[in-house]
Amino acid sequence: MENKISIVIPEPVQKLALVKINEIKILLAPYLIALTPQQRQESLKMGDRSQPFVEKSLDFAQRAPKLLPSFVNLEEWKKDAVGRKTLAEMHHLLKELTSNVGDTNMQCGSEAYNQALLFYNSVKLAAKNNVPDAKVIEEELSKRFANKTTAPAAPTT
Repeated sequence: MENKISIVIPEPVQKLALVKINEIKILLAPYLIALTPQQRQESLKMGDRSQPFVEKSLDFAQRAPKLLPSFVNLEEWKKDAVGRKTLAEMHHLLKELTSNVGDTNMQCGSEAYNQALLFYNSVKLAAKNNVPDAKVIEEELSKRFANKTTAPAAPTT
C-alpha cells in the first residue's frame, strides 16, 4: 500500500484549531437550531436554483407591496432570505473543511490499519514458529477478530 499521507499536526496547531472550532460553535449557537428528522423531511428545500427566485420575489414584493398578501410578514421574509444566504456561505466553507478533514482522517486510518494488519500477520507467523513473545502478542491482538472466523489478510505492498 502506497503511503499517501505523512502528517504530524503539531500540538499547538491541534489545540488552536479545536479552540477556534469551539469559538465558532459558541459564536453561532444563539442563531442556530436543530431540526428533528421529521421536520427535515417536511420542510421545503431551497437549493441554489431557488435562490434567484426568492431574491426576485422579495425584490418584487418590496416594489409592489399592494400585491403582498396580508399574512406574509415582509420583514421576517427579508431576515430569512438574508439568513439563508449568509448561512449557505458558511455551510459551503464548513462542508469543504469537513470533507477534507474526513478524507485526511480516513487516509490516516487506512494506512495505520494496514500497517497494524501487516504487523499482526507477521506476529501470527512468528507465533507459529515459536518466536519468543509472539504468542502472547498474537493472543492479545486476535481479540480484535474474536467474532470473525479469520482475520483479514494484510494487503501486500
